[in-house]
Amino acid sequence: MSTAPTPGVTVRDNPAAGRFEILEAGRLSGYTRYDAGEWSVVFTATSLDPGASGLCDRLLAEALEAVGGLGKAVLPECCCVARFIAEHPEYRDLVPEPRRAHYGLE
Repeated sequence: MSTAPTPGVTVRDNPAAGRFEILEAGRLSGYTRYDAGEWSVVFTATSLDPGASGLCDRLLAEALEAVGGLGKAVLPECCCVARFIAEHPEYRDLVPEPRRAHYGLE
């Protein structure tokens, strides 16, 4: 799933902070935190400014696409990420099949 570009909105990986960030006009509007391992990335929390809730799909789609591009598995411990994957089954294959039931992704 590729989201349409929004002028002035960018998503970037900030590995030093352990999170993907979404910025509007250069201002941090939200992030999804992760712990990266050798074979997987565990998403642990997502936070967005109240006025930025419409950007959640963009943030999560780009974060999942980046992790998938690395060939790593996704473990969505964050309920926002698990819900996003449930609503966008094109990302379900990023979650290892034996772990999908744990996240409600059967």
